[in-house]
Amino acid sequence: MTARFIPIFLSMSSTSIGEVNTSSQLPQRSEDIISLPVLEFQQLIDNTRKKLARLEKRLMILRSLAEKLAMLEQKLDKEWAKQLKEIQAAMIEKRAEIEESEEILDKAHEMTDAYYEQCNKLKKHLKSLHDKQSVQFAARIREVILSG
Repeated sequence: MTARFIPIFLSMSSTSIGEVNTSSQLPQRSEDIISLPVLEFQQLIDNTRKKLARLEKRLMILRSLAEKLAMLEQKLDKEWAKQLKEIQAAMIEKRAEIEESEEILDKAHEMTDAYYEQCNKLKKHLKSLHDKQSVQFAARIREVILSG
C-alpha cells in the first residue's frame, strides 16, 4: 500500500474548553501546510474526535450544572417569596398591635385629662367650701365675741 498525502493546517488549535483560536483556522503562510501520510491523518482525526467527545462530556456536565443552578435559583426565589410573605404578615400584625396600643394610649390620655379636669373642679369646689367655712367660722367667732 502506498502512502497518500493530505494537506493539513498545523496552526488550527483549541486554546481552551469551548474556545477555538479563530485567528489560526485558516493558513496564514504556505509554511503552515504540510503533507501527512493518511494513517497519521487518521490518527489526528481520531484524536480530534476523542477531544471532541471529552468536550461534549464536559458540555453535558456544564449543562447539567446549569440546570441544577436554575432549579436552586427557583427554590431560593420561592423560599424568599415565602419569607417575604411571612415578614409582611408579621408587619401587618405588629402594625395592628401598634394601632391598638395607640388607641389605648389615646384613651388613657383622655381619661387622664378628664381626671385632671375633675381634680381641678374638686380643688376649686374645696377651696370654695373652705372659704365659705372660713367665713362662717369667722362669723361665729365674731358672734361669740360680740355676744360675749
